[in-house]
Amino acid sequence: MDEKLQILHLEDNPIDAELIKETLSYGGINCEVVPVHTREGFLTALDEKEFDLILADYSLPSFDGLAALEIVRKRGMELPFIFISAVLGEELAVETLKRGATDYVIKSRLERLVPAVERALREKEARIYRRELEREIMELEQETKELEATYQEVSKRVRGFLKMELPSGKLTLVDKFLAELSGYPIKEWHETPNFIQKIVRPDFQEYYREKFKQMQDGIVPKMMEYAIIRQNGEERWWHQFNIGAFNVEGELVSISSVIIDDTENKESEIKYQNLFENALVGIFRTDFKTGKIIEANEKLAKMYGYSSISSFKHSNILNHYLNLRDREKVISQLQQNIVIEELQIKQKRKDGSFFWISLSARYYPKEGFIEGIVIDITDKKKAEEELYQREQELEKIFENTGTATIIVEEDKTISKCNQQFEIVTGYSKEEIEGKMFWDQIVHPEDRTRMVRYHYTRRTKAAATVPAAYEHRIIDKYGTIKHIYLRVAVLPGTDKSVAAAMDITDRIKAEERIERERKVFQIIAEAAVFSVDIPDLCQHILTGLIEILDFDIGSIRLFEEKNELLHPIAAIGLEEAKGEAVTSLPLKDQQYLVTLAARTKKPIFAPDITNYEMPNDVLPKLEKVGIRAIITWPIVSRDKELLGTIQLAAYQPKKIPEDDQIFFETIAGMFSTALERKRAEEALRASEEKYRTLYETALVGLYRISQDTGELLSINNTAAQLFRYDSQREALEQFRAGNHLTREQIEKIGVKLEQKGFLENYEIILKRKDNSEFWARISAKEYPKEGHIEGTIIDITEQKELEIHQRQLSNIVANSKEVVISADENGTILYANPAVEDVFGWKPEELEGKNISLLAPPAGEKLQQRLLEEALQSNKLTVENVRKHKDGTLIPVIMTLTPLVNEQTETTTLNIMIVDMSKVKKLEDSLRSRSYDFEVLNKIISVGNSAQSLDELLDFSLNAVLSSLDFEGGAIYLIDESEQVAEIKRVLGMPRRFVDSAESIPVNHEQVKQLFVNGQLLISEEFWQSNKEGEELEQPTKSLIAVPFFSKQQVIGALVLTIQTSQQISKEDKEMLKAIGREIGNAIGKMLLEEELIAVRKSLQKMFEKREDSL
Repeated sequence: MDEKLQILHLEDNPIDAELIKETLSYGGINCEVVPVHTREGFLTALDEKEFDLILADYSLPSFDGLAALEIVRKRGMELPFIFISAVLGEELAVETLKRGATDYVIKSRLERLVPAVERALREKEARIYRRELEREIMELEQETKELEATYQEVSKRVRGFLKMELPSGKLTLVDKFLAELSGYPIKEWHETPNFIQKIVRPDFQEYYREKFKQMQDGIVPKMMEYAIIRQNGEERWWHQFNIGAFNVEGELVSISSVIIDDTENKESEIKYQNLFENALVGIFRTDFKTGKIIEANEKLAKMYGYSSISSFKHSNILNHYLNLRDREKVISQLQQNIVIEELQIKQKRKDGSFFWISLSARYYPKEGFIEGIVIDITDKKKAEEELYQREQELEKIFENTGTATIIVEEDKTISKCNQQFEIVTGYSKEEIEGKMFWDQIVHPEDRTRMVRYHYTRRTKAAATVPAAYEHRIIDKYGTIKHIYLRVAVLPGTDKSVAAAMDITDRIKAEERIERERKVFQIIAEAAVFSVDIPDLCQHILTGLIEILDFDIGSIRLFEEKNELLHPIAAIGLEEAKGEAVTSLPLKDQQYLVTLAARTKKPIFAPDITNYEMPNDVLPKLEKVGIRAIITWPIVSRDKELLGTIQLAAYQPKKIPEDDQIFFETIAGMFSTALERKRAEEALRASEEKYRTLYETALVGLYRISQDTGELLSINNTAAQLFRYDSQREALEQFRAGNHLTREQIEKIGVKLEQKGFLENYEIILKRKDNSEFWARISAKEYPKEGHIEGTIIDITEQKELEIHQRQLSNIVANSKEVVISADENGTILYANPAVEDVFGWKPEELEGKNISLLAPPAGEKLQQRLLEEALQSNKLTVENVRKHKDGTLIPVIMTLTPLVNEQTETTTLNIMIVDMSKVKKLEDSLRSRSYDFEVLNKIISVGNSAQSLDELLDFSLNAVLSSLDFEGGAIYLIDESEQVAEIKRVLGMPRRFVDSAESIPVNHEQVKQLFVNGQLLISEEFWQSNKEGEELEQPTKSLIAVPFFSKQQVIGALVLTIQTSQQISKEDKEMLKAIGREIGNAIGKMLLEEELIAVRKSLQKMFEKREDSL
């Protein structure tokens, strides 16, 4: 505990003395008061005891306060002296202050006593501080004088001489003292011109260089001051005094110098200067008579409103006195007492504003100046003026402050409380003041700590006790409240004042915020770090149950297809139900989770017994012991159901309605995290799919640097298109100039520059082996990324198909037979020009019409049946009658062939119609030759019924040999590309004949008439020997060869042989020609149909590939 303040009280009224003592005690002044009422008692007390403060009544019967003040001042005692009087006018009060009183207090306003005492003590401490500061200054001054004397002594001994020649700077004379002062040998001084330049401290190098330059220019600097660095690294201060020597021409030829080591004096000067400049108070020296400012520090200059010391020194201290009589009083007191202390004077700044100072100064008569310190006490003065009003307001503040405040006695009794404390605790003043211990309302868990603080605060270990802290109380109604308490012991007493602030709402808010922060952090971390959606849900559910203190929980995700809620994460459900957690149909009405999912509305039941729920649900919850449950639907931004969160507890929960917003936020954040995770998984799948697609795509993909043209990436398809063995080889060896011409590169560059992209650009490219292929390329520039990306497709087959298609189109367009393409319903999609020659209809007139338009009267049903039969079979050939545009009936042979795609779906129906009018006429004219016609009919029947070329050739050769008197036969077909005729079928021909004549050049002299001119070939004794001249076993006596025609071009021949010589009649020749024509027509038609079907299939595949690539 602090030492008691010793107060001497001069008062003749015991009641007033006791009142003043109580006032001091109540105000927190820990003091011991010695009362006296006579001069003798006053003097005795001063002699026997040391006091910190004197209180005195102004007027006593035998001894007054002014006399007591005079005694104290004459004794030189610098004690605070406060007058206390019942009647003390303003003039008397001022007079007491002039006599040296510290303050005065009227007995009717004793509330000012404690502040006056505290202020007087503070001023005493400040005065002691100033005296100590002045003492230190005087000691420094004395030390400086001593150092100067020492310097004088040292300078007589520690000095050196040198002589330097000019302008060279060579040293011709250096005494031993300079070697000792610098640490460098004399020899080095002599060998180094202008040696001092070498050892001068870096910050003085330029200074010394300029001085040496002046010497070289003929100017002698009388005195130089600088710092050097000795050889051992020590810094020293030197003074250099110079004398010049001139020749007869007046030129400076040498300098003689005396160098003095002034280090100790310089360091003392710097130390004193630092103290002077950095003092926290204003320090000055002024002329006693004129008031001229001789010295001042920066603090004083700023105090008087000057920006610098130099500008302040140009002023005069007399200009800053508000009344020059104050200056006269200062001079008078200094002349009398030499010293003045803490004289309060009102001064004037440079800008004319006023301020108060406390002046302490000493007069130096011999030197004729005044030195002292100045403290700005303007704020102190203002504080004193405001103190009274504050003291008056103190009681009102205590009572009406918004903070609950109490005064507590050492024994913990609450001696005083304000109205706010009543509100916070619920107790009345009558129940509290003087009757209640403050720890009665403290929460039991905090009570021990609070009591320890209470008693420790009143010991020497008080500094270890916090001045402010939080604790809990229990109010009159049993409510626990959180309190922020600030406590301080009243000075000089064992009482403490405590200000309590109810922070219950803040604590609850902080707990709510901390809970929300933890939940949000868990959701955010799970969204970022979880591996997949189940991991995300399990992390979030675990965090929610731990932070929100629930026992059971589940997260279910909604499957829209089957309308099921699948459990994706669960905690405690298996233990609660005793069974595995299963998926729930959305329509199941026995569960709260499905109800919340169907309605998309939360179920908030802190206590299930107070919540209306379906009859089937409550028994289930009670069976497993659940008392509180929260079920929240998870919906997307588009209000689509994603799933549910359900938390449950075995005890009822106190959950404010405001927490519904919190749970809604949780559901929203979880919805966002879930959608993000789904998007991430979809993105990963998409990226993987893209990588797979990139590597396995049937379309070539590439990326090229926009600046250098370097190939950055290429997929396997593109590498194979250029015949590279691998993607790596392509990346290493690909150069645009190896695969494109300069002209192609320039054209592509222009198109990219114009549009920024290239689309479906067809071009011929070179492969690695210089072979060419057709390609379709697309490209797009990405300027920010600095590259071009694109696709490349090999369209060589497509180009070939287009050529074949054009050829086929020409064949179909120029065919004499009618070719029609129709859909499944018989609607004509295409008709070739021959349809006009045969039926009189133009192709465009038939397109969009039904094929039944060509049917004879009443033949529409038959036509429909033919279509159905053709669609059911692969091919249907019938002999029928069709109708001309003019109504004439035309005998025809119709071949209907359905075309199917890869899915075996019928796409179109190709119909070939052969006009049999001429054939019919021929049949009529040759009807008399029934046998010949029978043979011809067989041939025609074979041509119509054969399903393939092989079948046609077999049936045709068998029919001819079985019907006519020939022993052997062969069918040749011409290979246009090789220009040879090859045996396709042979029957009854000698083996060696077949071997010799298996392949015959069409331009061979013996067969040119047959295969080139298309004429009947009849030969006797034909090919009786092979190429080597060997005789055949059975020579062929007669050979007849009949050419086959298709579109007026020889496509092959029928060769018949007989071993006996035989004359061929004209009729037989015509018959053979007819047989040849029929076989040729059948073969040509078969070849045309097969080619048409192959082209259709090829086109279909091409279109499907194009769709895939697009």
